[in-house]
Amino acid sequence: MRYTLGIVAWWLAAAACSSGSGAPDAVVGDATDGMDTTGETDGDATPPDVAGDADGDASAPDGDADAGGDAIPETDADASDDGGGFPPSTFELVSRATEDCTLGALGCAGWPGPEDGPVYLFTSRETRDGASWERTFHVHVPAGAPGPLPLVVMLHGGTLSGDRTLGTANLDDIGDDRGAAGISWRPNTGDCRAEPTTGLLPSYVDGGGTRCTPPAAIYRNGQAFVSAFPDGVLDDGSSTQRHWEDGRIPSPGFDTPGQHRDDVGFIDHVLAVLLDDDVVDVDPGALYVLGGSNGGMMTQRVVCNAGNPAYPRLGRVAAFCAMVSTLPEGLYDGLEGRPTCPRTAGSDFGLLLMLGTDIDTPDCEAYPCDAPVVSGDGLIPYGEAGGRYHVNSPDNGRVISGPDTIELWRTALAYRAGEAGTTTTEPLGWFTTRHVTTFAGSAASFEAWVTTGGGHMLGSTREDFAPNPRAWWFLSSFRRDATGRLTRDEPTWMTGTF
Repeated sequence: MRYTLGIVAWWLAAAACSSGSGAPDAVVGDATDGMDTTGETDGDATPPDVAGDADGDASAPDGDADAGGDAIPETDADASDDGGGFPPSTFELVSRATEDCTLGALGCAGWPGPEDGPVYLFTSRETRDGASWERTFHVHVPAGAPGPLPLVVMLHGGTLSGDRTLGTANLDDIGDDRGAAGISWRPNTGDCRAEPTTGLLPSYVDGGGTRCTPPAAIYRNGQAFVSAFPDGVLDDGSSTQRHWEDGRIPSPGFDTPGQHRDDVGFIDHVLAVLLDDDVVDVDPGALYVLGGSNGGMMTQRVVCNAGNPAYPRLGRVAAFCAMVSTLPEGLYDGLEGRPTCPRTAGSDFGLLLMLGTDIDTPDCEAYPCDAPVVSGDGLIPYGEAGGRYHVNSPDNGRVISGPDTIELWRTALAYRAGEAGTTTTEPLGWFTTRHVTTFAGSAASFEAWVTTGGGHMLGSTREDFAPNPRAWWFLSSFRRDATGRLTRDEPTWMTGTF
């Protein structure tokens, strides 16, 4: 029941934010300022534009009570460094403290109770170009589980935050005693299936079009894991809404072409801290990253840097999952100082994409608009090969098509494996097609699950599968041995229907 309440809370927040001037770059995980009940005092300053641009952006006041000058500079588009066009920041851990949920009843619907294990708030500082600002991440450690444990890092959607995602997306449930006890959901059946997902919650109809409710199903997870939920930087002028520097132009949350933070470096820092922590016991061979929407695009940017020596921990990640997100054009073409996503370098890994299609999605150069439309999930265009599209949100930017995103990752892993690989296609449920590429000489694998009528929700599943347990099932099949070699085995710890 806690899982169900958490998902409802997530989508109430999403629906509240899908209209109005404060609407996010993507519905997944979005929440309006009014949904925030945290009374945040973390002091993240809203970054000003200090690049000398002519856009007239004014510096926002520094709200940090513990330090002056938490101003985040914009990096000029022509800046260069070993990371391929963006100077890596330096990061320093400041503190770790236990954390209670302060999000109110709705936001705390899925927050772990004392019996489920503690949540820790880690606070660090990011420094670059003479400026410094606070970065935070939230970590749930399951109670009573002997370590070392796998680590799953989840990147929140646009305008959300790590703590709100922990409290409502319920990945943490799967990794502790609640997942072991069993979590229920309602999958499609032969005579009761979900309609195309365009509303707050799924609606089901039978073959005659009459509303119906399918029976509940249960899944269980027998392998506990640590879950981490980092926070993006606060948007320009906002005290609650956050985005990731996912590679889109303009910078999400800032409306300027330059970049405002080293989020790739921040994820590398999160991994470094947790691998070295004396309380959180993490298995270095079982590191995973996933995210949805803005967090899914950021996950793909992290994948682009797997093997980049500027971010050494990212090459140790065994597998990734990016939900409801295609690759930003800035990373595909290397625009405005964004390094081009490598097609022919880096480490091997497992990668799963979950995408929705066949829902009219406005392709707006100036948001909002109603036309023209392309096939997509309502916010993220899927489109056709060769297409470039605007994300249907205020922080729109442009992305490449779903087919081109799939082909890029398939080609990238084929290069790393030294062979073309074999691709198979099979149905998954009633509306989803599962595309699987494997390699004879490598454990690396790429999968794309494309759901017809799948809307911009977690996993875009249309109730063909349960997104977070399916993501965990995929991720946890991969690990690295002591030498860093990637291996894969079928998970035996996930049982039931998921």
